Formats: sequence, C-alpha cells, structure tokens
Amino acid sequence: MATNLMFRTTFAERRCLVPADAFYKWKVEPSGKQPFAITWRDSDILAFAGLWKLWRGNAGEIIRTFAIITTDANAPTRAVHDRMPVILEPEDWAAPIRGPS
Repeated sequence: MATNLMFRTTFAERRCLVPADAFYKWKVEPSGKQPFAITWRDSDILAFAGLWKLWRGNAGEIIRTFAIITTDANAPTRAVHDRMPVILEPEDWAAPIRGPS
C-alpha cells in the first residue's frame, strides 16, 4: 500500500489508530452466514491500523473519513475468513510516522 501512488501520501502523513474491542467476520456455512466476534484474550482494547482523510462534500461541508487497513488472516481467524484488520500492538501505538522507502 505504501508504494501505491494513490495511497502513498495518505500512508505517509495520515495514519491513525482505530480503537475497538472486537472485530466481526461472517463465516459462510450451508445454512447461511454465521457471525463471529473476534477479540484479544489478554486485552480489552484493540487498535486497528487506519488511514484518515478530510474532504469537502457537495454543500462545502468538511467530511471526516477513515478506512481500516486489512491483511491476510492469521491462523485462528483463517478458519472464519481470509482477511482481517491490521492489529497494532500497544508498544507500536505511538510509533513515529515515516514516509515510504
């Protein structure tokens, strides 16, 4: 993502943490979709890697938006779904922002 021209500036300058206590994935089963709430065992809060942006709406108002960055699922989540949010460890929450190499 950091090398994609469309996201390069956003990734370098507008990263954010998205706090959550869980994320949800739906597993497709013969009877339909089954929801799963996924949490950390040893923490009551998660921080997803995100990107934010401000833009102007049609009426000139400022719109605040963000997107959660996803990645391939880890082993436990893979049983439910093939993607998941990028989850940052607490020691990485205050990491300095560096531009793409």
